[in-house]
Formats: sequence, C-alpha cells, structure tokens
Amino acid sequence: MGAVGIKTVPTTVASDRAAAMAAGERLGYPVALKTAAAGVVHKTDVGGVQLGIADSTDLGTAYDAVVAAVGDPQVVIQAMAPAGIELVAGLVRDPLFGPVLMAGSGGVLTDLLADRRWCALPLTDLDAAEMVRSLRCAPLLAGYRGAQPSDVSAVLEVLHRIALLAEHIPEVAELDINPLVATPAGAFAVDVKVRIAPAAAVPAAYSRRLR
Repeated sequence: MGAVGIKTVPTTVASDRAAAMAAGERLGYPVALKTAAAGVVHKTDVGGVQLGIADSTDLGTAYDAVVAAVGDPQVVIQAMAPAGIELVAGLVRDPLFGPVLMAGSGGVLTDLLADRRWCALPLTDLDAAEMVRSLRCAPLLAGYRGAQPSDVSAVLEVLHRIALLAEHIPEVAELDINPLVATPAGAFAVDVKVRIAPAAAVPAAYSRRLR
C-alpha cells in the first residue's frame, strides 16, 4: 500500500500478550485489537475484534477475550481509524477479462448490502467517478442529513492507485481493502488482504470486447 501511496492505519502484529501490550504503548491509545489467526475472514463473526481500547488495562482484557474466542495468540494492534464512511475496494484478475476493479459499501455489512460496482482496467477518471457515484451509499459520502462530506477525491485516488498496482505488479491476483474509511480528511485503508500468484497473461483488448 505504501509503495503506491495508499494511506494505511498504523499497525503492529503481536505474537503474544507482552508484545501486544508493548504495541499499545508504542502506537498510543485508543487502539483496536484484531485476531491475526490464519483462515479467519470475518473477524467480528468469531469475536476476533475489540475496538476503542482506551488504556493498557483494557488492552489486556481485550487480548484475553480475543485469544479465548479464537484460540490463537497472534493479534494485530492498530491505531483507531478516524470516523467516516466504510467502503470496500479491491481487485481480481479474471481469466476472461483480465484485471477488474471493485468498489462498494464496506464494513461488516458489505456482503449483506451487496452494494458494489465493477470496472475492467484500464481505469479512466470518468470510470472511477461513475463507480463511486452509482453506489447506493454515495449520498453518505456527500454529507447525508447535515454530516460533513467525505473527501471523495481521496477515494477516487485510491481506486486509481489500485489500478496502478494491478498494472505494475501482475503477481497480485486479488486485493481486498475492507474497510476503506472515507473521511473529510482523506481515505484510509484499515484492513488489507492480498493474494499473490504467478503472473498470468492479460487477455488482448479485442478479445475482451468480443467476450
């Protein structure tokens, strides 16, 4: 993410309780704690997330609760992300269409709402704007019912930088940023998953149109 200029929330991986406590002091409170157990996709479903941890006492309690729920001592400690609108953004390489970009409503309700848009690359500025504008959650980004508008230009910039990543690193087979938090001060990637695979040939533009 840093290589392509996508802002992330400061994050530390801890393999035991002592490392988790040290990470909390280093990052500064409040922090979030999440399980880093392999194979856990939806962390909240298994009790693997604790948010808004205010001090070291609360962090110790949160660590014990997450480890007891998941059964794995490895956790991630993060600085709390700024409040904002939760989006999802990502990339998949389709064998017929090549790299395809995705944007939509994010957070724990992303699968339930299924509010997503897809676009084959290359990505133009008009493509990116239309993807975001056509989402059902778009009014939230504009400042729904008096709320401060989010920095939509920062969201569009993230989409373009994902497209840049797809172009320069063909080994990135899948990328999922959820949530991507859109705030008045920018857009921040809170949780990122990447699948690496041998680079595959991109279908020719003409054959993509035929399909």
